[in-house]
Amino acid sequence: MRTAPDSLTSTLALVPPMFGGPASATVTLCYTDDAVGPLQAIGPLRAIGQVLTDDVRVLPYTDVLADAHRPPGGRLLSRNTLVPTLDDDVIQAAVAVYRGGTSTVLRSLGGAFGRVPADATAFAHRDAEAMIVCGAFLPPDATDADADAALAPWSAVARRGTGVYLNFQGSDTAADLATAYPPRTHARLTETKRRYDPENAFGRNHNVAPGTGTPTEGPDQ
Repeated sequence: MRTAPDSLTSTLALVPPMFGGPASATVTLCYTDDAVGPLQAIGPLRAIGQVLTDDVRVLPYTDVLADAHRPPGGRLLSRNTLVPTLDDDVIQAAVAVYRGGTSTVLRSLGGAFGRVPADATAFAHRDAEAMIVCGAFLPPDATDADADAALAPWSAVARRGTGVYLNFQGSDTAADLATAYPPRTHARLTETKRRYDPENAFGRNHNVAPGTGTPTEGPDQ
């Protein structure tokens, strides 16, 4: 992916055995350029290992995302981190999460994403090469201690990251907010909230409170 065109993105999902299904490794590709055929563009990725199933099709943009169906019952845990470099240490830590029984997803970034200035939007982590996401499914009666145990291997991945993307973050703490928004970005957001939402009507989220100061959790969380 470091040498791939901007028109190609990929996501690798490592899923342990769950819900009666076997373990799997799936690479999802999205290619948006007609100048070079998609088979040529994804050739290097297909050559990495043995391809068991293959489904390459042209789809309208509106059909790219499928409707998600959450498994019945249970407790879903999700965490993510953005890594500047996908080096061996990061890979080994991510594989350890998967071997611990937790789904592990690697999404490629870089390209045009990385050429946006860090202060151009509320998302500042433009130097990230990849995003790593973990997802664990626990029984409905799982305790907080069970959740901590399931996420324990994740800490080694998180330590190697430089930020989080809130859409994939299943926790809501002041630390999460501080990791998502560097100080200068957070200061701009708090000023925006002070101007346009001083009563914090939009507070049911990873909340940026109006005014200035350190990140705090929203009143509804």
